[in-house]
Amino acid sequence: MQRLDADQLANLFALYEPFEGVRANLAVNFHGSVSGESGSSNDVSNAADRALLAKIRSLSDVIVTSATTARAEQLRPSKFAPMVVLCNSGNLVGLEILLTSSSNWVPILLVPKGLKDRAQAFLNGAGLSANLVELSDLSPKCVVDYLREQGYSRILFEAGPTLL
Repeated sequence: MQRLDADQLANLFALYEPFEGVRANLAVNFHGSVSGESGSSNDVSNAADRALLAKIRSLSDVIVTSATTARAEQLRPSKFAPMVVLCNSGNLVGLEILLTSSSNWVPILLVPKGLKDRAQAFLNGAGLSANLVELSDLSPKCVVDYLREQGYSRILFEAGPTLL
């Protein structure tokens, strides 16, 4: 695999600006795997991938991920934009790192209709806070529509192939 030098990386970054709309990002190795033995994309990515991810995040108003990805990657809040976590089950166990780390933004948790009480009970019991929102469903279209209604125009989806 070829390594990118600083100029090549800068040229790659330039392709991502300006940005308005919806983007999706995931790391995939040449075998088609999105994660390695640890379950994390760190096993299939390198420093250039992570630099590109930081650049894409810096251009985004909001970063959307799934609870599965947040758990596998042990995600913390982004320094660039608020994190939105899609939680189809309402089960927030394993998201404590994301919910307790300091950030400029309160995480936004999206749950499907009927699961808000379950998610709120977990937050209350664990002494955690988040902006908990119930949507009719968590399809990408429904999520994007909701985020656009909230004023976000540069939306980044950062998850595995199940969500994307």
